[in-house]
Amino acid sequence: MKQHTFRRMLSAVMLVVLAAASAACGGAKDEPAASEPVTLKVMYYEEGGFFREYGELLMMKFPGIDFEVVSTTGLYANSSEPYDPEAALIKLIEERNPDLLFLNEYQYAKFYQEGRLVNLEPKIEADGYDIETIAPGVIDMLRERAGGQLHGLAPTFQSQALFYNVDLFDEYGIPHPTDRMTWEEVIQLARRFPTGGSGDDRIYGINFDTYTQPTEILNLIARTEGLMLADPVTKQMTVKNENWARALSMVAELYRSGIAPSPQDPSQQPAVMSYEDYLFGNPFSAGKSAMTINGPYFLDQLRQAAQHSPDRAVNYEVVTMPADPVNRERGGSFDVYQIFAISATSDAQNAAWEVLKFINSGDVARIKSRSSTNLLSRMGYAERNSRSIEAFYGLKPPAAPPIYFDESGQLPGIFIGTVYSVLSRELAALINGEKTVDDVLDILHDEGQKALLAAETAPPPGDPATGAADVHIGIVEGDADGAEVDTP
Repeated sequence: MKQHTFRRMLSAVMLVVLAAASAACGGAKDEPAASEPVTLKVMYYEEGGFFREYGELLMMKFPGIDFEVVSTTGLYANSSEPYDPEAALIKLIEERNPDLLFLNEYQYAKFYQEGRLVNLEPKIEADGYDIETIAPGVIDMLRERAGGQLHGLAPTFQSQALFYNVDLFDEYGIPHPTDRMTWEEVIQLARRFPTGGSGDDRIYGINFDTYTQPTEILNLIARTEGLMLADPVTKQMTVKNENWARALSMVAELYRSGIAPSPQDPSQQPAVMSYEDYLFGNPFSAGKSAMTINGPYFLDQLRQAAQHSPDRAVNYEVVTMPADPVNRERGGSFDVYQIFAISATSDAQNAAWEVLKFINSGDVARIKSRSSTNLLSRMGYAERNSRSIEAFYGLKPPAAPPIYFDESGQLPGIFIGTVYSVLSRELAALINGEKTVDDVLDILHDEGQKALLAAETAPPPGDPATGAADVHIGIVEGDADGAEVDTP
């Protein structure tokens, strides 16, 4: 009984908060018209996840709408049978006809190209819906992936920033990093720190997450500088040039010269780690690295480390990720995985638009600002644990998508998988001094081109002749340390 009473009290409080926020923003203008009850079908990864994230807020805001979740759970599960998850997703949409779609970047771009999404620009203009307070990078990315027009909105995004140890820079008399430096400039700073010593005396110029592999660093650099593996239209490899050579050289130098610690094998990641290892296992949080690339969650880890051992607290600042040397407004690591869009075949587009507006509103952002682990697209909440997080908002999306991700859908997944394997192997050989940069580029070009030609004549995805599905591989920048933490 007490639990039900508490839930009623919580709901009442939330209603008051939402009502006050709506009144401050113009009140009834954003309310859906009072009419007959509407059933709105929402495609989401899992029913429980949708209602935990948005359900209670939506049911209070829209009592006349019955929300039905079309779950995509299971579509991407491994199967021993020939299987095409993309075809399965399209089949699900055509059979269930959801009104509101929950998409990643690839699906958003592909569905726009196929005419499956409603253009939101006329609705935004007609309603005077405020998009000026949404992070420009999010709006830019959504427009760029959809022909220059918004066909979806995203309440959150993911980004990273460059953390630096103020005391180490001061100790060695090295200028502090600044916003919008290039990768070359960041590595030049890292190179100025000593590479000698061992154990507690060892200092690194820069480090990445423990299990981040060199190919992932190459991905960050290539993406920032707009480098693509192949032209999706001509189906020609595009790696034999000075820009790719420079990117490979930078990654090799990081590890070969000891500027960065060698990555550990992800297969050796422990299933459980101690709380102490979680807090101080990263060389930066242990005070042994001058710089690191990480996400906003790392702010929480550093705060916890300082509380646990105040004498080991790191004095740090945060600036933007490295930027494109050609256009320093762009760069870094910028991904949007939670895009809401309206299906072009929806019979409830008006109701779907009202819900989409609300999910992406300042009201919801205000409520989520203290609990979301992602960055909120609505600006005005650029602080976490009394720390500014402006650096995570400071760059527009990179000039290119991840190098293992083909948003056009024109590069076959079998090619992408092959190139990833070749690049991992050859980059390791380059770091170990077994190959030159030219060797790696020649091999990558030749084997990649063969894979493209082979894919042209391969059976279609899910064909029983191969049993293989066309997959789209992407590196997700973020917390690579997925081990369970044994907290005290």
